[in-house]
Amino acid sequence: MRQTRAFVLMLAVALTAIGLFTQNVATTFAHARYDHSDPPAGSMVDGAPFVLKAWFTQEMMSRSSLMVVDETGTQVDLGDGRVDLDDPDRKVMLVSLPALPTGVYTVKWMTISAEDGDDADGTFAFGVGVTPPAAWVVVGQWRNADLMTTEPFTVRGPWRVRWRLDSAAEPFAFMIVENETAAPKLLLGQPGTTEGVFEEQPGGTYRLMFHNTTPYDVVVEDCAGSWANR
Repeated sequence: MRQTRAFVLMLAVALTAIGLFTQNVATTFAHARYDHSDPPAGSMVDGAPFVLKAWFTQEMMSRSSLMVVDETGTQVDLGDGRVDLDDPDRKVMLVSLPALPTGVYTVKWMTISAEDGDDADGTFAFGVGVTPPAAWVVVGQWRNADLMTTEPFTVRGPWRVRWRLDSAAEPFAFMIVENETAAPKLLLGQPGTTEGVFEEQPGGTYRLMFHNTTPYDVVVEDCAGSWANR
């Protein structure tokens, strides 16, 4: 019971901190980063002609671009990569692809945020008849039994947080803080469980804030198959 009260108290403090943090945020640095795509990053398709669509986290200006190259760096799309003007939010780009031979293909994107003109670029891969390599790389690992905040770390994205608790006395709880400018994002594990995974997409620089008294192990892994360079 004492441990549960301590957890609730720490969580209340954390939520109060979120409110205070939000009130003191004056500006947010916007980047239109990769969110997800169809086909997804790291997936395999059959090589028939299709239109690739990619979703991003911010509205984009029309100067944003999308293209696909093969393993030699040769452009293989039909040259029509563009922001989808049928999307009222302007958060989608698309590009047409002809029938493709077996191999791994790289999607190169460049975005210009319509919010403040900031640019970002990155890549992700898909395969025709094969699955592209997408190894997970450990970028941080922590074990503790108290409130703590990690040092900043940078991921290309998509990335994930794998966690494990020594017991199910309290749910796993942590916050993600991005670039010191946006309000923290609070995430809670399923009550009664002692391990799990939280999947995140956009790359960037983050810190994690842990809020447990039960001993915990946390690993952050970055996927080499997709990244944002800025």
